[in-house]
Amino acid sequence: MYKTKIKRFQLTIDMVLIAFFAMASAVMLASAYGSMCVVYNFPVGPFTYQRMFPAVGRFNGIYVTMNIITWIFAFVWGIVIWAFLTKKRWAHWSAVFTAIMGFISGVIPAFISDTAGFTEPFEGIGSPNWGRALMNLIVLMLLALVLIIPATRKGLLSFTATGGEARMSGNVARQLIMMSLFFFWLAAFSFLGSEFMRNAHIVDGFNVWQTVEIQFFGGIATALTGSSLLAGGLIFHQIKRPTSIIKPVPVYN
Repeated sequence: MYKTKIKRFQLTIDMVLIAFFAMASAVMLASAYGSMCVVYNFPVGPFTYQRMFPAVGRFNGIYVTMNIITWIFAFVWGIVIWAFLTKKRWAHWSAVFTAIMGFISGVIPAFISDTAGFTEPFEGIGSPNWGRALMNLIVLMLLALVLIIPATRKGLLSFTATGGEARMSGNVARQLIMMSLFFFWLAAFSFLGSEFMRNAHIVDGFNVWQTVEIQFFGGIATALTGSSLLAGGLIFHQIKRPTSIIKPVPVYN
């Protein structure tokens, strides 16, 4: 009974972390979509975004770099989730590294924007880039607490110490199905975010976001990826022979 309670506690902690990883990934993906119009200077009628936000033009190299990092690590969170599900020994530290990169990708452009390119004093949070910075900071704090608190630290180390003995580590079908859920989550967030973006991009009565449709097509791409992984998982599940029917052949002397 005591061991069962410990395992349930470990599983609960792990599932909470995975839920926050998925949220961090979704926030980063939405942030990457949302900053593209400014970072890559999409036209808005007779104006451009960088004409309206001069600091972005002066520090465009930094903004582009942070946008690319945001795109990459939004999907790296998927690898981190897979590592936790399969109990990889490096799972916790990969989460720490990914959260640090997510925080950096948000805090740098956020601080530049809120100081108008270091020409004005910082008076508080205003840039949307703070969204991914703070979300990843929350994840970092949770990961730190897990290592600091003795009970959760012991549970995490015990959880990942099994390495290749994890229930999903050798089951390709389950891995594909679980990762398909991650991509379906990102697809749903992309489609919902696309609706929000439309309402935030009306300039002089004209909906600028309808001329871009990046987020909508991104949602389709991630949904297709999730569907492919789900189909692959179901195929692997069907073609894999159950171990229960595999019996050793008796040898007679």
